[in-house]
Amino acid sequence: DYVWSIAVSDDKLFVGCGDGTVRVCKTSDCSHITTLSVFTEESYFNRAVFSLAVYNGMLFVGGGRNGHIAVFNTNASPMTRMRSLGVHDDEGEYEGHNRRVRCLKVHDGKLHSGGDDSIIKIWDCVSFELLDTLTEHSSRGMGINSLAIYNDQLISAGSGSIRIWSCEDYSHIATLADAGSQSLAVHDDILYVTSYYETYMWDLSTYQRIDVAKLKHAEHVLDLAVYDGKLFSAQ
Repeated sequence: DYVWSIAVSDDKLFVGCGDGTVRVCKTSDCSHITTLSVFTEESYFNRAVFSLAVYNGMLFVGGGRNGHIAVFNTNASPMTRMRSLGVHDDEGEYEGHNRRVRCLKVHDGKLHSGGDDSIIKIWDCVSFELLDTLTEHSSRGMGINSLAIYNDQLISAGSGSIRIWSCEDYSHIATLADAGSQSLAVHDDILYVTSYYETYMWDLSTYQRIDVAKLKHAEHVLDLAVYDGKLFSAQ
């Protein structure tokens, strides 16, 4: 099956698949531990696991069609589903996304989620309380495609722009012009932004695009990662 997302923590590799499951394996020998059933919609695309994040023994899973973020206890045996963010047992008002969640990032004990509804939500990873909602991205776009954290700043891509926020109070710092960004990666004050077959670069110290720098790719780029001074692209 197609792999849409991955996360690694405590000798466990979590693999988000298009069939709505998360496969869990040991990183040491790649042996299978368990398979978690998360989203069960009939349509293949509507049940894909688009995003994963791990924090303090908990796995956060985004995808499906209804906007829910599933939370699993990865220390339990077997691993158990704890809840869905934004859904209250007392039938209180729903606080979650109203469309598919595409990206998740954890920083300083907070989970940041971005969805097809063009909204970013910030959650407390311990109490699961909704802390803030950012709605400045245009709802006419394709939603939030990617999130990155750098120097205590949240960077979000989607709906026709890249926006930068302070992680202290989530005030808006800057907006970078954008044309269909799909993925973000940051290294040494340089923001790498994929746009289909190209990767552009921005200087985060000045928030200016580095016009002379552009990487061409043979195929559509789906994801980026930076490690040890090297930029990796998934195509």
